Amino acid sequence: MKLTAQQLSDTITAYCEHLTNNMRREDLVKFITSNMLHSLLYLSPEELEETIAKKYDMNLFKQLATDCINKDVNNPYQSIPTRY
Repeated sequence: MKLTAQQLSDTITAYCEHLTNNMRREDLVKFITSNMLHSLLYLSPEELEETIAKKYDMNLFKQLATDCINKDVNNPYQSIPTRY
């Protein structure tokens, strides 16, 4: 089937709407989260900070990063070798 660029775009949009309209909320959240993770994992730390700052606020990246650093520091099992 030969489609123009606009027809292909419209078909993709219709498919996405059909797919998401038939998803349960939990499945939709998982799907969105998976897509977000996939795209964000390829960013450098600087690009990630800029993306988060543009969409939310400048301090969110720093707060989330600080929370992760503190979680690692407070984990007494972090330095135990994996072979034990």
